[in-house]
Amino acid sequence: VEQNPALLHIVPGHLPGETRRSLRDPRVRIVHADPRRFLESAPAYDLILVGMPEPASGQANRFFTREFFESCRARLGANGVMAFSLQSSENFWTPQLARRMRSIHRAALAAFPDVVFLPGRTNVVVCSRGRLTRDPSVQAARLDSRGIRPRLVSAAYLRYLYTNDRFREVARSLENGTAPVNTDARPICYQYTVLLWLSKFI
Repeated sequence: VEQNPALLHIVPGHLPGETRRSLRDPRVRIVHADPRRFLESAPAYDLILVGMPEPASGQANRFFTREFFESCRARLGANGVMAFSLQSSENFWTPQLARRMRSIHRAALAAFPDVVFLPGRTNVVVCSRGRLTRDPSVQAARLDSRGIRPRLVSAAYLRYLYTNDRFREVARSLENGTAPVNTDARPICYQYTVLLWLSKFI
């Protein structure tokens, strides 16, 4: 679901051949619409991937609010999963960054029973209507049993993601810290992102 049809005329020429071919696959349906409007009448999905930029504007923040996450949950099957990414810092969260992450985490938890932050330079956030496993051996076995051979996500990489100190520290920070829930009526993450940018120049 792409908001700006012009992008699909400009971008494909700069994409790798494999990606261009995937966009022409008959199983792929590209919809030109506002994603939030689209979700109002969309069918049920097993997976929703949100590929939006960080909430640095009112437009982008709309895709990190409790209401948006609730719309995604309503369009997922019983074991459905939603995932998105957030720019972060590899080893240290400033107070502004921590509050932004907590605000989005609380918004996601208001919509989903289970939310996992996978920390890194880019955080990957996974939300589910059911319980998400945190056991990397279970995840690796699932990939193997389905014959999936990803180029980047190996068993060793999964083990690293879920067993390093950062994973546990981020989980503690999200659970114990405070920040208002990011909502449509109170888009606090827009403010936090502005503070993050300003902190780089002070």
